[in-house]
Amino acid sequence: MVNTPDVIPPQTLDYEYAVLKALWDEPNNINRVRNILAPAMFYRAENAEIFRIMLILRERNEPIDILTVSDEADRRGVIDGYTARLAWCTGSECCASPANAVFYAQRVREAWSKRRMLEVCSSAMQELSEANDAVDIRHWIERELAAVLPQSTAEDPTLDDLSNQLLDAWDDRTPRIPWGIPGSSEFSRQMTRGEVYVIGASPSVGKTAIMTQAAVTVARAGFKVLFISYEMDVLSIFRRMVSQETGLPMYVVQEGGNAQQTALIGDAIERLRVLPITIRKPQTLTALHLASVLEAERPDVAYVDYLQLVQGVGDNRVQQVGNSMQVLKAAALQSECVCVVASQLSRAAFAERSARPELHHLRESGEIEAVADVIMLLWRDKVEQLVDRAVLRHMRVAKNRNGPVWETLLRFEPSCARWKRNEEGAPQE
Repeated sequence: MVNTPDVIPPQTLDYEYAVLKALWDEPNNINRVRNILAPAMFYRAENAEIFRIMLILRERNEPIDILTVSDEADRRGVIDGYTARLAWCTGSECCASPANAVFYAQRVREAWSKRRMLEVCSSAMQELSEANDAVDIRHWIERELAAVLPQSTAEDPTLDDLSNQLLDAWDDRTPRIPWGIPGSSEFSRQMTRGEVYVIGASPSVGKTAIMTQAAVTVARAGFKVLFISYEMDVLSIFRRMVSQETGLPMYVVQEGGNAQQTALIGDAIERLRVLPITIRKPQTLTALHLASVLEAERPDVAYVDYLQLVQGVGDNRVQQVGNSMQVLKAAALQSECVCVVASQLSRAAFAERSARPELHHLRESGEIEAVADVIMLLWRDKVEQLVDRAVLRHMRVAKNRNGPVWETLLRFEPSCARWKRNEEGAPQE
């Protein structure tokens, strides 16, 4: 067996505490989780034992709380009641939601699967170095991995189900979630649920503005929108929407204007207030909390501003941002929504001679490129052209997992942070 004492096995302690808290808060979740998790799948031995105790108490139809779990722990003698209480307090500090118990359990199982596969591979290397018949070793590996990998269930779609879903997507009567970005309809009719769209730009280029504008367009099409801002307060986001709607400068929307401007603002507010948009500024910045919000709200489209402010798990910023992206992708799939997230560009994008950014210019870009389904980059020329009170700025779809990549010129009106299609600049595929 390969000895790697300095390597920490794959584990997700945050999700272990999250799933335990979800069960403490709502014991009925055990019926949903027990088909996914077994005690042996926990990395921490005390967490495994607490989960085992919960299963035992459930079988006895006894209540599950800090007293019953700690008493049962003392009675069994595997861990003491103090350790159980300590784990309880640790779990209580995380912002886990009982509604996401299955999601947390799946993440714990995934980490266990990775650990088990590493064990199988290590044992196989040991066996292969000593065995004469590699065929038997291959069969053993296949059996061991089959026990680790998720198995098909009755809920898995058949090819007939998938065929119907594909044909339904062609039906013009099927509601389509628009991109909501000027010029995008020429290349894509819709966004896809479960996918993550990244909008990368340097500060002050307009990535928040293009998301607020898209959010209003998507909501007008009848879809439920959730806008999460980690940078601006809720009222500032709404002011920006009003400014874009009226074309008035943002300072006029904030401070008030003449009678005509006041009438325009009033009309815009009446149009916006009926749209299915929820704007939030979370006090908790963790990726886990963000996943909980998406699961609870169940929007059609969620806009997140911005990625680098979401606190993921990891030893450095690249790992933390990568973890945030993985959680966002899993949450988008779990909640069956589209997730659009803004991302900063690194300082290298400013230092290079060309103003045109590339994928590697995304700040802490490693996992962003891998996880994102679509990546859009916005940038401005070093010397901007002024056209009718607007400046010309570039937008490029640099990655599109299920469609073409393309580039176009857009007009941006800085006073009201509004984007428009540039009629003279045809998109280039």
